[in-house]
Amino acid sequence: MKRSTKILIGTIILTIYLAIVIGIENLFRDPLFKISLKLIQDWQHDSTNSEYILFRVFHYFGNYAVYLPMTVIIFFSQPLNKSFTFLCVLLYSTFFSHFLQLAYSDPRPFWVNPNLLRYPCSVSFANPSGHAITSLPIYLSFWHIMTDYKFFHKYKSIRFLLLILVIGIVFTIYLSRIYLAAHGINQVIYGCLLGIVFYVVFFHIIKLQTYTAEEFFRAMCGPGLELGPTILLVNTFLLFVLIMLYYYREISIDRVYLFNALQACPGKKWYQYFRFASMVNGLGVIMGFIGIISGLAFVSSIADRDYRQKICEINDWYKGIFVNHVLRYLLFIPFCLPVLLIALIPPNVSFPIFYIFKISLPAILLGFLIFGVYIISCIKLKIANGEIYKNRIEYEVVPPPVLTIYVQN
Repeated sequence: MKRSTKILIGTIILTIYLAIVIGIENLFRDPLFKISLKLIQDWQHDSTNSEYILFRVFHYFGNYAVYLPMTVIIFFSQPLNKSFTFLCVLLYSTFFSHFLQLAYSDPRPFWVNPNLLRYPCSVSFANPSGHAITSLPIYLSFWHIMTDYKFFHKYKSIRFLLLILVIGIVFTIYLSRIYLAAHGINQVIYGCLLGIVFYVVFFHIIKLQTYTAEEFFRAMCGPGLELGPTILLVNTFLLFVLIMLYYYREISIDRVYLFNALQACPGKKWYQYFRFASMVNGLGVIMGFIGIISGLAFVSSIADRDYRQKICEINDWYKGIFVNHVLRYLLFIPFCLPVLLIALIPPNVSFPIFYIFKISLPAILLGFLIFGVYIISCIKLKIANGEIYKNRIEYEVVPPPVLTIYVQN
């Protein structure tokens, strides 16, 4: 069966699954949320300080305090096609968590009952749980990539035990979100049911991690609606929908809940509140993703032009001797400088300035510089995979031969 046919069948099955999940969530949303309010209150009342500390720690296992180191590890230890697969899962799950939170505009448990113990004090919308929708696919993706070696395929029991460990971590993250009154049971279940979709799509339907180097680079900048151009179109559409939702969404949440949130969490920046939080985070993710796609397209074009016989080695650019590893780490630092724009631009500027120069521009630059210019710089400085430079053929433009016709008298 052709890859395109498998992708089509998988897409149809997942569409049916999503329709069922969205329909069922509408049925269990209110009943489970009401149960959550009573459950959280009793649980917190009967819990020990050790439980509180444990769940506070696991709160950080489900956000960028852990996701960012995971991404760096994948980037510096895996081929580009696997790094990009992991990023697709990370960025799309993150975007849709904020997008759906804006669409539903549902409250957090401590907004409804201000007497609940809360951590962290969040004033962004709650349904679905961002930790739930991202942690399951991200941890599964990390496990999938880091155990995709002959050793783990030979000793499958070890790989299975690591999978159980990963699921245990994710489950504890889910419990922490409920115990800390950040989410109701319904919001965590909904996030879990949606989150698994992102892992299945990219690792078991599209299977980006199994693409050969030639297939991957052709997909990034090939003619027509290849993968890279398609993702750019999808991201542009999602950005448009997000902006429309941001400006025209009627917030149907009870104003009492909003008041409780403001009372419980004073001193927050304006962009951390309600629909602003969803817009800022969703916009940053989409713009960063566009930068990454553009960077990989840039690498693909340079590889096709200058290193046509070394495509596989460029996909494995991270390999090399210890000294080259150290030099790459040092070179990486200046390419992260766009994040300084986020710190330098004050939050009290006008909306267009804030969204363009504090969110969009740093995200696009960071994605393009790291996944484009940085990788090409490593290759040009000869601190990338040493195999790139062995027996390399320089492609030069050769003028066509001159055809000379001799006329015999």
